[in-house]
Amino acid sequence: MKSSAAILIILMTFNSLLAQNGRNVTNIPPNIPEKSVLFANDIYINDQPQQNQRRIAICSAFNGWLYALYPYFDSNVNQDVITFLRSKDNGASWFILNYGPIGAFHTGIVKLEILACGHDTNNLKVFAGYYIYDTATMERALLVTRYDKNCVMEGEFLHGQSVKIRDFAIAGDDLYPASNSNPFSFAVVYSTGTLYKDSIEFYSSSNGGISFDTKYKIASSPNYFDKVGLAYGHSATCNSGRYFAAWEEKANPNSVSGHIYTAHSEPNFNSPFTSPLLVDNLDTSTSNRASTPVIACQNNAADNDSSNLTEVVLFEKYIPTTQSFNIAGLYNKKATASNYFQKFTIDPSSDNKLQPDICFNAFDSTFIVTYFDSTALKLPYYTHNFNMTDPDTWIELSSGYNDDNNLAVPNPKVATDFATQTGMVAWIGIRVNGNGAAMFDAPFHYPVGISENKITDVKIYPNPSNGEITLENIPTDKPLFIYDMMGKIVLYRNTTINRMNLKLNVPGVYLLKTGDFKIRILIKNE
Repeated sequence: MKSSAAILIILMTFNSLLAQNGRNVTNIPPNIPEKSVLFANDIYINDQPQQNQRRIAICSAFNGWLYALYPYFDSNVNQDVITFLRSKDNGASWFILNYGPIGAFHTGIVKLEILACGHDTNNLKVFAGYYIYDTATMERALLVTRYDKNCVMEGEFLHGQSVKIRDFAIAGDDLYPASNSNPFSFAVVYSTGTLYKDSIEFYSSSNGGISFDTKYKIASSPNYFDKVGLAYGHSATCNSGRYFAAWEEKANPNSVSGHIYTAHSEPNFNSPFTSPLLVDNLDTSTSNRASTPVIACQNNAADNDSSNLTEVVLFEKYIPTTQSFNIAGLYNKKATASNYFQKFTIDPSSDNKLQPDICFNAFDSTFIVTYFDSTALKLPYYTHNFNMTDPDTWIELSSGYNDDNNLAVPNPKVATDFATQTGMVAWIGIRVNGNGAAMFDAPFHYPVGISENKITDVKIYPNPSNGEITLENIPTDKPLFIYDMMGKIVLYRNTTINRMNLKLNVPGVYLLKTGDFKIRILIKNE
């Protein structure tokens, strides 16, 4: 592919850095019916109305720095430009670190992913993957590139320029490294094909992404492989780590849906993969009606209640009678030891639901899910404990965290924010002029100690706190609420005095609300 060399050169010589300017106790009432109070106003990651920002990827580093990556077509250079940004205040403001054209005409970025790995600022690395398509030659390329903490390129260590790439996914063991990796492992899976046979390929690095030292063909088929997902799993018993892959197989490229398979490395992160397991046929209503799989795995230092780790796969379920989709799911609580998958449904409503995404929050051992409800034009946000007790009952933190219904192909993404130890989301909204806009939101995403409403009369200190806090200048004509991360009211008082002392015993992030005033409180361990 003629453009590949130029892509490599331009990606290695990104332009100079730019910056963007940031901006008496009574009975407890019932929980609020709409938990979107946990989410603040939507944030433009880079408010540039002239840019058509078509895709977005986000991740968090160990220290709470957030990274974002998006492309847009720049008519001045007649090609896609990619932009790296970072936030150090939990997404309230974003600053451009690096940007530049991909270096090839007629070429656009079909998909991108970003991942931060490392455990101190000396070994912090940012990995970006790009699936690039040349509309003139119909050639595809998969590029996986390593950057330093400021998104200055260090090297490209996967360049599949002649491969007929269909899709790819990346994953790493950033929080709980595999026992035999140094300093961490990183992996990529992709689908590719020829005229005669398709395959699912896997690469892994045991040396912090310096090079790929393991490669496996996970699956091959005369049928059509397309969308793939990848996740890292770790538990007390399975501390050597595993990588889990999921992918779709269709009869041909024009098929609306097909089958979902999954497999994992065993017994280590860099071991060969188990035999592919067909999972959509566990339910006759989903058999051969599945597509677009995403996957997440338990990744912490504990075992689940089955003395193993939990794997969850989501996918779009095609409903032929209405020609619509729902989000279906499967979970396995003995993910490394058995093929014991069970089905679940997050929302059984008849709304058309597409584009699922999922992550695992190691800080509270929950899975977090978002997707696009194209009927209601909403982006819901759900969580569930990793033991999957009552698997069809997911906690709805928001039926739609997006403030506006300007959605067409939002492709929402969810990830864990390591600073707040909560989830965060990003998606593409549509501006009045038709251009896409990369958006961000999260439960309590405004910084600790700063009111969403910019009201400075109320004082809360210390914040962060070890549990005891003092409030001053409280409105005496409005009740005071404190919510936990599940939207549950943990404290309610009618405020007849403008100063009070409170104690919150459980570490975590809380939302204090009185009237129109909202503020986030962080309670740390002693």
